[in-house]
Amino acid sequence: MRRKIRTLSLIIIASMLLQLCSCADKALDKIPKLAEDICGDVSIRDYDKLMEGSRFEDEALEEIFDLIGEDEAKEMIADTLTYEIDPDSLQKTDKSSYSIDVTFSYVDHTVVLEDENIVSADDFKAGIKDSCELIEVNITLVFYKDGSDIFFMNIGDMEKLFPYADDEIMFHEAAEELTDEDLNTEDLQAESDPAEITETEDREDDDDGVIDISDPNHRDIDGGDTFALPGTDILVTVPEDATVDDRSLRNGVDISCNYVEDDDTDFYMFMITTEGFSGYDPYYGDTVMDQYIAQVFSEWNESYRWYYQNPDTEFVIGGTSYPARWITSESDSVYHSEIYIVAFGDEDVCYLLVFAVTDQAYADDVIGSFSTAS
Repeated sequence: MRRKIRTLSLIIIASMLLQLCSCADKALDKIPKLAEDICGDVSIRDYDKLMEGSRFEDEALEEIFDLIGEDEAKEMIADTLTYEIDPDSLQKTDKSSYSIDVTFSYVDHTVVLEDENIVSADDFKAGIKDSCELIEVNITLVFYKDGSDIFFMNIGDMEKLFPYADDEIMFHEAAEELTDEDLNTEDLQAESDPAEITETEDREDDDDGVIDISDPNHRDIDGGDTFALPGTDILVTVPEDATVDDRSLRNGVDISCNYVEDDDTDFYMFMITTEGFSGYDPYYGDTVMDQYIAQVFSEWNESYRWYYQNPDTEFVIGGTSYPARWITSESDSVYHSEIYIVAFGDEDVCYLLVFAVTDQAYADDVIGSFSTAS
């Protein structure tokens, strides 16, 4: 009799487990359809519909949709947005969370505008239609199950798909048609003369002496200069003897500082914006740092014996403490013995700072170059 009771109990337990698995499977099965709905709503820029499946609101995204709707050229770009959901990436990340990867793409309008024949909206529309130059953005959609409801959690990442929303899209000016009267000898001679080249002055600093590197005409950055990191109130003061490789015009914001003081002290540092316009939060910051380590130092490990340490390292940047990563090497042949990586920023933008020093004590000097605008 006891054996029958035990067998019956096992059957009941197995049935309960199957029911639990079935429920989990059902929730997991809903994610691809929810992802399809989210992507569809984003592609047609239907903010109200998007909010029906989102746990949070995003006023910035709503404003982006409004800006695009008010500009014919931006609408043309936004209408090229397509997406591809990767079903193999679907996973349950914890008890109540799920994720799935999506690759979005849209036409790179800056390439289209390189054609000087784009002088009207019709020309731009035709150029957009014929263009094969695409920008791809990979985003992992995150969902959270709350009871019987499943919510989309990272709506803010959708802002990455519309970086041109605040841009002023201007077409080229049409060439003036000259009449026979205009084409006199004097005009033809003037056209044949070389243009007079006049000196242009570098843009002056702002009143407070801070260089605005978001201005495409900003002057070169030298040792001792202070510049503002776009999107934040954080200032960076370059050491007096530093040489600066300023690549901000080429890649949004990409500043590299190489500094050598003497034989005993040395460091280099560079800052880059993370993908798109994602803001900083601790989880995203950890992800950015760990991805950088995985991509860069995985190949160096065997040759140079780099190893990763994380003894609760943190740095104070702009008055805020940020977790950091510390990488060092057992090899005497490595020029820089200590490398630090820290993600920082605010709700609007996230930066990744990477710097190397020959001595751990010099790390404070690097971090000390950061301050907050008063």
